[in-house]
Amino acid sequence: MFKIFAIIMLINNLNCRGEIGRVLKYYETLTRNDFTLEKISRTKRQTESPTFSQKLNIRLFGKNLQLHVNPEKNVMSKDFQSFVKSTKHFEEKYIEHPKFYKGYVKGLKKSTVRIHFIANDVFAAIDLPEEHIFIEPSWKFLPLSSNYSLIAYRTSQLSSTDRLKCGFVDPNLAEEPKNQHVQTHRAKRNTIANRVCKLLLVADYKYFVEVGKKSFSETVNNMISKITEVDAIYRATDFRNGYKNIGFEIQTVVVHDEFTKNSGENHYNKDKSNWTAKELLRAFGSDKSLKHENYCAAHLFTATKFSDGIQGVAWIAKSGAVGGICAPGSGSTKYNTGWSTAIDKYGNRILTFESILVAAHELGHNFGSQHDPPSCATDKNNLFLMYTYAVSGKQSNNQKFSQCSIDHISKVLNSRGSSCLKEPSTSFCGNYKKEDGEDCDVGNVADDKCCTTNCKFKTNAVCSDRNSPCCFECTYANSSVKCLDQSNVLNCKKNSFCTGKSPECPDPKFEVDGSSCIDSGKCKKGSCQPFCESLNKNSASCLCANGDIVTFRKLNVLQIFFCLENSCSICCSVNNGTCEVHRENGKKLLLSDGRPCFEGICEKGICQKTKPVVNKLWDILKKLSVNDIIEFFKKNLVLMVIIFFSVIYIPITIIISCIDYKRKEDEKSHRRWKYEMPNQIFLSNSDKLTIKATRSKRRDNYMVKKDEENQKIKKEKVSKQRNKVHPSNTNYNI
Repeated sequence: MFKIFAIIMLINNLNCRGEIGRVLKYYETLTRNDFTLEKISRTKRQTESPTFSQKLNIRLFGKNLQLHVNPEKNVMSKDFQSFVKSTKHFEEKYIEHPKFYKGYVKGLKKSTVRIHFIANDVFAAIDLPEEHIFIEPSWKFLPLSSNYSLIAYRTSQLSSTDRLKCGFVDPNLAEEPKNQHVQTHRAKRNTIANRVCKLLLVADYKYFVEVGKKSFSETVNNMISKITEVDAIYRATDFRNGYKNIGFEIQTVVVHDEFTKNSGENHYNKDKSNWTAKELLRAFGSDKSLKHENYCAAHLFTATKFSDGIQGVAWIAKSGAVGGICAPGSGSTKYNTGWSTAIDKYGNRILTFESILVAAHELGHNFGSQHDPPSCATDKNNLFLMYTYAVSGKQSNNQKFSQCSIDHISKVLNSRGSSCLKEPSTSFCGNYKKEDGEDCDVGNVADDKCCTTNCKFKTNAVCSDRNSPCCFECTYANSSVKCLDQSNVLNCKKNSFCTGKSPECPDPKFEVDGSSCIDSGKCKKGSCQPFCESLNKNSASCLCANGDIVTFRKLNVLQIFFCLENSCSICCSVNNGTCEVHRENGKKLLLSDGRPCFEGICEKGICQKTKPVVNKLWDILKKLSVNDIIEFFKKNLVLMVIIFFSVIYIPITIIISCIDYKRKEDEKSHRRWKYEMPNQIFLSNSDKLTIKATRSKRRDNYMVKKDEENQKIKKEKVSKQRNKVHPSNTNYNI
């Protein structure tokens, strides 16, 4: 019984690796400590990238990359508000805003880096000339581990998939509001001031649970990060007639922390699983409390599964017609809306990068883009963003608008862009970020004890607890306060402590050069140098080719077999030579658990190929001991009693009852068959027709003979009893 429960408790964990293996051909794992920024120290003569103040050294897919970044303004509007909504309340809620950084890869022209720090999670996009790398938290796809918390993947390694599908595949879903028109304002040529579409973002309860982990801050920041990447796609597009650098700003975010109950209407946040794409779109656009008309566009993030594989749907804009961005709506339904889901048709989470492309695709419909016909594709294997089936991002054009899409969007922007799009926000008081000219900035918090609503210190305050890590009750924290924890043994930096003289946390000091770090590497100037590089300058880390290659011929076909014994060993190459296993005192050095290898994941120095679920379950069962089972029974005695009665006792009782009932019925049938033997069965009183009994004559004779024998035996018994009482032929002597 315990084994059954162990299977139930661990089955989800077993499927994690299979899920990511289905969508990614190859990926690498990272830790949060791999994303520790360092300040760039400069001299007066140093002119290279003078505006970038921080750097990050990271190794990805066999390459050492140095990222130069600067803090970047986020996509939140100056009047940004975030709300939590349930059946009983709708209230504004403060969130700790994510930190955004933007930059480039040193030494690579036309490269772009975007990093989003959200609490303990990291989202990052690295655009290289020939490759796109995306990094996101691993918890959605892999079991929790102390050896990793992030996954990195190249978009070229995405598996071919048909999971991403736009609702407008079916022409019936492309229904547009009829007999409605919108006033147009033709924009002047070279109009570039109004270039921001103000957004309303809504997360339903399913998204709050599945993606946000039931955390309001996590949910809001996740949506903000996705729109930041969508914004980058749009800003990279020239929509003609002066509409360059068109992007988005988030004005309002609403998060549902429970299902909407007791609603007479078909509410988009109801506990309902059989939504159709069009039905959910209409329900979202019909909620008057959201006031969609106050925004350029409104987008719903959900985690609803659609059996037909639809990942998103949106109203499409047309010049002079109601629908899409800034559409006033018709009746009770607003048509500047769309939605996208984070779940595919199989019920699995999709990659964050895929989710970004789906949202960008649906907002493209709001901007007026139709689906790309085949004639718009310059390469049938490299389709653009607005292809009928939402693209996976695997090819370079997947993140770009085609000329056909630009033609459609340009017409809509020319007709309503000047009145719909707004100027972007600049630095402002109330965005929770301390900027030039401000002492502090705590957002919309009116009763903060350190900072006023005008972003100035209150009387006797010298710092703000919300803006500075070394500020405690509006004064400098003492030198015993740890402001940066670097206790992870894999890191090459020490903990940082406040100085007592400043509200800022000082940069951490470096560990001693030569200290051990991840995978037997050595610390050098605060960075973890891979093991091979720490040996000498001509040595470099490499990935073993799974041991020696063994070849042989069979049926005139050359077959190559690889052994797995060295996949999880530390391997080095000298002067770009052969990649060989490094040995110390004759022993191999092994990669840490959780590191990817050719066939799966390293575990205790062995490359464990992904096993079928049945094999994994059997491995779990073999590890269970009698003591484990006894201990489980002790801790869950009441539960075991309930399970025993529900799983064993009750079914056995029902089976016994059924057997007894059947036995009684058989006895009744036998008695009727033996004593109730009608010779004729009359069909009715009127037809006077009879049917003879169906028993055979032979069987009737047998039964008659059997009855005669029984009667004879009974008579003999009675006769014997009489003889005992009155014996015959007895002489009495007087």
